[in-house]
Amino acid sequence: MHFTTFSKTSPLKTECEDALLVNEQARLFGVFDGVTPITDYKDHRGHNGAYIAANLFREHFEALKPGADIFVELTEANRQLRGRMESAGIDMTPLHERWAACGAVISVDTREIRFVHVGDCMIISMDIEGNVTVHTRDYVEGVPARAARKRAEDRQQGIYVPDDSFFEDPRREEEYCRWMANMPDGYGVANGMEEMRDFIQTGSIDPSSLRYLLLLTDGLILPGQSPAEVLPLIVNSELAVFAEHVERSERVAGRRPDDKTCVLLRFDG
Repeated sequence: MHFTTFSKTSPLKTECEDALLVNEQARLFGVFDGVTPITDYKDHRGHNGAYIAANLFREHFEALKPGADIFVELTEANRQLRGRMESAGIDMTPLHERWAACGAVISVDTREIRFVHVGDCMIISMDIEGNVTVHTRDYVEGVPARAARKRAEDRQQGIYVPDDSFFEDPRREEEYCRWMANMPDGYGVANGMEEMRDFIQTGSIDPSSLRYLLLLTDGLILPGQSPAEVLPLIVNSELAVFAEHVERSERVAGRRPDDKTCVLLRFDG
């Protein structure tokens, strides 16, 4: 097995809010995508909540020894994130002010590859026949539509919710969506809430017929593209070249360029 890593900071950011995990001793690999904060908190080093969250998870998994239970460790790192916010004096009652990160981690063994995932980072594989499998679900996809449906349902039940014109302000819409974190019909994200554990996706992959296994943050998915289309493009290109192509496509589509991070594992079979 061989692996290649790549990480690129968005040209619109002063620091990368993604974090890359490589723990060769424990055979753990992963990516974490910090959720860009709405608030302007910075720690004494100038880092925001997204950077702190993503790198807290990276550091936690980097310190693990072989045989670690990655589900347990993901929930433990999430608990530590809550503690870090408490120490920083963050009011966690407004859910949109919490620090948060999405993540995907794999534990590699010769007989089985186990994974945990929460949020919108993705795990994609290609076997020796060229068949592509997307192993994870993007919990964040469709959140604005679900948020609009929830507002309508709440109004029908007599709960006061401002008219949808109020949420045409992108910041107000973003705040409302973040209140759906780890809630029914919402989305999973690691933000210190105990309920996050109910949104962790787990699974295993048989490595015997694998050729490639890719873990990536959502910044490497082209606008309008399905995750299944990404891996064949990446293995037939240099990662830096592909990332530049995605960034150009983001600009054409009117999207803000995002951070881009991935781990690509190649199996010799």
